[in-house]
Amino acid sequence: MINAISTNSKTKLLSKPHLLITDREQGYITVGQNVPFLISTEVTDGGNTIQKIERQNVGVSLRVTPHIIGDTVLMNINQTSSSVSNSDIASDIITNNRQIQIVIQAKDGQSIILGGLVGEESRNNDTGVPILKDIPLIGSLFGSTSDREINNQLSVLIKVSII
Repeated sequence: MINAISTNSKTKLLSKPHLLITDREQGYITVGQNVPFLISTEVTDGGNTIQKIERQNVGVSLRVTPHIIGDTVLMNINQTSSSVSNSDIASDIITNNRQIQIVIQAKDGQSIILGGLVGEESRNNDTGVPILKDIPLIGSLFGSTSDREINNQLSVLIKVSII
């Protein structure tokens, strides 16, 4: 039996959130998940296992603090992108973080683009019938291998408007 599968998936996620931020006040947008991380494991005298878990936000976050000076806006911008990946090397989950922190001055009506948060990840997955998939020459009949390339690029366009 021969099984051939071809998959081509290209995804672009665009969103257009709007923030109305008061002068010298921080505004933010966060999109993501709250992921549990194992911090410690302890065995009590009675033989019970107690695990301490800490939850952390993983995803995309944008924080902006504007300061209006006449017809210009001075903005303190902090953009963070984080993701979770599994690794055979590490003993637990790995968190990937990318961050831009910048102060920008722009006039009313001007647009600013923030970019450069690019990530590339390669994932390999072997599945199949235990022991049989490891037999030389015929093992491929009892298992399969899949390779996935994941590319991420985060660009943010900010249009300044003084109301």
